[in-house]
Amino acid sequence: MSPARFRLPAGLLLAPAALLGLVACAAPPPARPRPVVLEAPVPSPPGDLDLEARIDWWEDLLPRLIDADRDEALLRLGQLHLDARHPAEARQYFRQAQLGWLSAREQAQAEYGIGLSYLLERRPEAAQPHLLVAREGLAGPEAEECEVLLEVGRGRTPTGDPALLARLEPFLPEAPLVVARPAEAPAPLAGVVDVSRRQWHARPLRGNHDPMTRPWRITVHHSAEPLHSDSLAAAKAEVRRIQQYHQDGHGWADLGYHFLIDRSGRVFEGRPLTAQGAHAGGSNNVGNIGICLLGNYAADPDRGGEYLVVQRPTEAQLQALRELLESLRAHYGIARSEVHGHLEYRDTACPGPILEDWVRRYRSGS
Repeated sequence: MSPARFRLPAGLLLAPAALLGLVACAAPPPARPRPVVLEAPVPSPPGDLDLEARIDWWEDLLPRLIDADRDEALLRLGQLHLDARHPAEARQYFRQAQLGWLSAREQAQAEYGIGLSYLLERRPEAAQPHLLVAREGLAGPEAEECEVLLEVGRGRTPTGDPALLARLEPFLPEAPLVVARPAEAPAPLAGVVDVSRRQWHARPLRGNHDPMTRPWRITVHHSAEPLHSDSLAAAKAEVRRIQQYHQDGHGWADLGYHFLIDRSGRVFEGRPLTAQGAHAGGSNNVGNIGICLLGNYAADPDRGGEYLVVQRPTEAQLQALRELLESLRAHYGIARSEVHGHLEYRDTACPGPILEDWVRRYRSGS
């Protein structure tokens, strides 16, 4: 029977989508309740398709799926791209899936898949935080696989069941790779900051923070508060407000971002780069430099009023952002593909559609 013509009898509820057979080793946050959807089951591709054809089949089907079925398809595409040795594409699909209505196990599958994608690129320092977060929720063979990968990341020779090692072979280096221990990040290049912490009268950094590992990715945010003035005094006051809110409202060590850019394109020094940020959530903060553009670039209907009016980043802000990204990437050796918008990590509107589009175009080389 053709999938397009198949219909369920009225009132019949579907069972949840089958769990994807991807090995998982994560302890993700509690899953949100998944909505019940009355629709036909997700069809399966013909059995005679090769790997690349199966990827094409699922990518063609994806726009026609919703809710749980779309989430399942995203996970399948992530796994297929791993099988095809397409790590960047796999990571993209796993991250998209994490924004959906996943169960706890499916969240673990996505987290583990992201870690594996970095191992395919021989980047154990990027994979390590995902594997560490993931390991806590597993037992049995899955935990063994995860532990083997973590041991290899510590520079030890992989040992274990031959069948297990054979499954992990694509993700194991020819020689042990040692992940650098967390250490202070090198100082940023001179001339990157226009307004220092002393100049905007920052409070001291508190002690409740993790040390920053060497940065290997950058995330762009907006402050989500309208800022209409281009004056230095107004920008300083706004940065102090953000720090006060993050320290007093959240109990954080400092404001969450490492850099902030005002409407005139001035770059403010935020949280010291020796301290891990608090801007992308959990393990997403590891090795991640946070840059915040002051202003509200996404509508917020819940807050109403002036929050319904979306500002546009100024040309001065975007030029300053580009120059800051180029300086940081050159100094730390960060790949262009590791520049992201906040919404690529979490279910959020940040940094807003205009700025997110700019980030994606920058990442593509434009």
